[in-house]
Amino acid sequence: MDQRDGPENMQMETKYLRLHTSVTLGSRFGDWRVCWLGGWEKHRMYYLVMLVRITG
Repeated sequence: MDQRDGPENMQMETKYLRLHTSVTLGSRFGDWRVCWLGGWEKHRMYYLVMLVRITG
């Protein structure tokens, strides 16, 4: 099989956000999608989430 016939490599960017309200997996913020829910910070009411964006 020729390499040109196979799938192309996708590039992904990730970032973390602290949110004041909870969200669900798959929620979108523009081009970014929630892919991980991490809970909340101790002594603060922030929900930690990881976002991913496919580029290229």
